Parts: sequence; C-alpha cells; structure tokens
Amino acid sequence: MTEMEGVHMERGVKEQAEEEGKAHGPSRERKDAELEMAVLIQELMSLREERSELRARLFSLEGERGGLETALDSQRAQTEALEAHLKHLSARVRD
Repeated sequence: MTEMEGVHMERGVKEQAEEEGKAHGPSRERKDAELEMAVLIQELMSLREERSELRARLFSLEGERGGLETALDSQRAQTEALEAHLKHLSARVRD
C-alpha cells in the first residue's frame, strides 16, 4: 500500500464514521431533547406542587389572621367597656 492509498483509506474511514454519526445523530439528539423535556416537565410539576402548598398555607394563614383580628376586636371592646365602668365607679366615689 502506498502512502496515497493510506491517505485515501483514512479519508474513507473518516467519511464512513461521519455518515454513521449522522445516521445516529438525530436519534441521539431526539433522546437528548426528550430527556431535557422530561426534566423540564418534572421541574414544572415540582413548581406547581410548591405553588399549591403555598396557596394552602396562605389560605390557612388568612383564616388564622381573621381569627386573631376577631379576638383583637373583642379585646378592644372589652377594654372600652372596662374603661367606661372604671370611669363610672370613679365618678361615684367622688360624689
């Protein structure tokens, strides 16, 4: 085999390898794209689950807040009533 034959054979082998790579390339690219899509879908589902949990927590906290506001209003009313009663008793003691 001459030097020129060796070069041509190397080119033939390289071309054949490239053709085989191209034949497998789209399949590999498709698998990579499908894997990436699966990962993105999994991340999306995780974010949706987290959003759902946060909404549930918000709902719970809003309910708790409502209860605390009601209790605060009750305490304020009781304080006003006690202050009025104290004022009344103070006025009776002075008379």
